[in-house]
Amino acid sequence: MLKHHTITQAQHDEAVATPVTPVITEPSTGCQTAADGAAYFCDYVTWIVKNDPTFGATADERWSNFKTGGFQIYTTLNPQLQANAHETMTEYIPASSDELDLGSTIVTVEPGTGRILAMAQNKNYVAGDTTDPGSTSLNYNTDQGYGGSTGFQVGSTYKVFTLAEWLKQGHTLSERVNGNPQTFKRANFTNTCADVSGPDYSPSNDSGERPGTISVQTALTDSVNNAFFAMAQKLDLCQIRNDAQALGVHRADGAELGSDLADVIGTQTIAPLTMAAAYAGIAANGIYCKPIAIDRIVDATGAQLQPPQAGCTQALDPKIAATLAYAMKGPIQSGTATASNPYDDIEHIGKTGTTDNEKDTWMIGASTKAATAVWVGNVSGDVSMTDVETNGYSGYSVRHRIWKSVMTANDEVLPGAADFPDPDNTLVYGSGSSSGSDSGSATNTPTPTPAPSIQPTPTGVAPTPDPTVAPPAGDNGTGTGIVPGIGNGNGGN
Repeated sequence: MLKHHTITQAQHDEAVATPVTPVITEPSTGCQTAADGAAYFCDYVTWIVKNDPTFGATADERWSNFKTGGFQIYTTLNPQLQANAHETMTEYIPASSDELDLGSTIVTVEPGTGRILAMAQNKNYVAGDTTDPGSTSLNYNTDQGYGGSTGFQVGSTYKVFTLAEWLKQGHTLSERVNGNPQTFKRANFTNTCADVSGPDYSPSNDSGERPGTISVQTALTDSVNNAFFAMAQKLDLCQIRNDAQALGVHRADGAELGSDLADVIGTQTIAPLTMAAAYAGIAANGIYCKPIAIDRIVDATGAQLQPPQAGCTQALDPKIAATLAYAMKGPIQSGTATASNPYDDIEHIGKTGTTDNEKDTWMIGASTKAATAVWVGNVSGDVSMTDVETNGYSGYSVRHRIWKSVMTANDEVLPGAADFPDPDNTLVYGSGSSSGSDSGSATNTPTPTPAPSIQPTPTGVAPTPDPTVAPPAGDNGTGTGIVPGIGNGNGGN
């Protein structure tokens, strides 16, 4: 903000007579000053303020109160993990590319609390409009209503929700399904949410595989599209959608989450933060916590204000969550996500995702201490990531390098990561098997863990946003060129 000051007539005459080279001074306030690439996280906090009634009755009142109220906001960000995420992003993904409108995100959420520990993006943060392809005000990690984009298709990372419903209906990981390319008649599917009528559907597998009849575990490990449609034919597409919603999944643009047949392999456009939180719920024995960015708020009088709450709920039965997590070890240990495996003696679960024409690539996974989502793809357009390089790395596989680096740091910084609970053996092998470990020894079925009462230690204070650059009322990022895509079932792993 410019400050008015007075000058003498002599000073004025001298200034007019003497040419002066303009000096551009970097702003000393606002989110752009946040260290270690935390500007987008800081921006996200300002949107929480603008949306949360803690700060006032209306959006304008909340923003005015925030600018003038002298609040101290202690955030959830972990400085070590944020610094590593920023360094990792800088190493692998440039801010812009001549080949495509390149975007990438990293976001880490703590299972059982919903606390956001790190948030990084390949772009340089600016507070307003810009023509620089390496800069943007949009936070690709978050929803449109919180300064983000309209989201990105999540591809095969969505398959875990079909598997969750499969297990809920008493099916097992050992059951066998046809994974070959085939034609599905929509009339053979159930959807209690919406009409299922339409033309026959003929999805393909990634690279045209014909694996034959395979176990459900193999279908997840190798990310076989047709196997998941064969599974969905025995389920209610609406309930698959509902299972995703129970884990907090929603569209980034605010539209209703779909339950179409193609959604089985991830054609909905969702924010990376949303997917990280959903996987954190699986890793927390089925307890979903809404992502939170603020630990503590202190006003100008020193009084403590209630920050937005995570509202943790038991979204999945613990035995379903434990068996789902058990299955999700497959991609990391021997499937499509082996390149992401940190091999550091910490158990991880995860799933890859790739959309049509490889325009979006994902790796999402977790330990019991941290869930991380990595997206690399097209902000707009549909250039195949198989055809590009990012800082000398393959555009298609660089997600694995990023996820491995981030999770290795998470494992080092966050001590106490435990093994995941044993699966329910009946859900692994079928009736006649006892509940317990894979070795066959009987153990107790995991019991529900109560929603935690969190009293975290503050890890940092959000930088004060520049009061002259308030998020414009009603500006949800519309018109950014980030257009939801239409999937045709050709997405791969």
